[in-house]
Amino acid sequence: MSSSHSPAAGAVRGVSSSRSRTAATTLRVRMRRGDAGPSSKERVNHQAATTLKAVTATAESMSALSADARSRFAGLCAVKPAGLPIPRTPLYTGILTILMPIFSTICRFRVEGIERIPRTGPMIMAGNHMSHVDPVIMIYSSRRKTYFLAKEAHFAKFGVRQFMHAVGQIETDRARGGGDAVARAADVLLSGNVLGIFPEGTRSRNKQAPFLQRGKTGVARLAAAFPDVPVVCAGIAGSHEFLAPGQAPLPRIWRPVTVRFGSPVTWAEWSIHPEGGAVDDAEVERIAALPEDERRADMGRLDRKFTETIATLRALGAP
Repeated sequence: MSSSHSPAAGAVRGVSSSRSRTAATTLRVRMRRGDAGPSSKERVNHQAATTLKAVTATAESMSALSADARSRFAGLCAVKPAGLPIPRTPLYTGILTILMPIFSTICRFRVEGIERIPRTGPMIMAGNHMSHVDPVIMIYSSRRKTYFLAKEAHFAKFGVRQFMHAVGQIETDRARGGGDAVARAADVLLSGNVLGIFPEGTRSRNKQAPFLQRGKTGVARLAAAFPDVPVVCAGIAGSHEFLAPGQAPLPRIWRPVTVRFGSPVTWAEWSIHPEGGAVDDAEVERIAALPEDERRADMGRLDRKFTETIATLRALGAP
């Protein structure tokens, strides 16, 4: 589980300190003005950003779990893949090379932190979800072929089904529960590709800014099952105004959209960090010895903590 064993270790950098300074300054200004002070959500967001900064800044110097504990922990986090082939994407290259430059010319898009995106190898790209156009925005911003999971209803019509497969959409059966989606996501990562995921689980139905919903733990389960695969957070700001769900029939191309990528973090780094999962050999032994229901509950708490760390506005980079 050590970061020295991670193929993405060289890509790990500290989370942007400017965001943390801005957050701290905002909180101080509010207090000086005599405001009520930061809300519980603001405190959670600030703590999440601080945790990510600490984990990525010191990951390479952290001590590793023993080989035995690492093996046992990996077994506790394992996910069984579906074993299905990844759809061929004949249209993807054309979209990236032809349509995306046109897209960037007519739209007011700004991308920050593109240098934090690993250019090769598997990766989990997690973003906030406010509009139907968010997957396109994430693909455009990352410049990497990215596979997203989509519910089976999107594949019902002939022609649409073929198009969805051609542009890297993976069909999942929600009636079978979250296990099917996690298994198909594992197929994507095992094939060495980029998995796009929205920790909220679906497009936010919140009517007021910042629109973010509570994250689901699927992203944590995948990160734990692939502990050396980097997770890169993408904070999308403005897509709700660019294409408001249920309101605007066409995109408002004059509306600005900003995407900010955070520094990569892996489960291997986060899980052993004192400000992350704080897992050591003794903790692995304790969890492994628990009855199955208690073990699942403990792993669920770790998954929730990881999700809450990355699925917040400040961690995602959104303003």
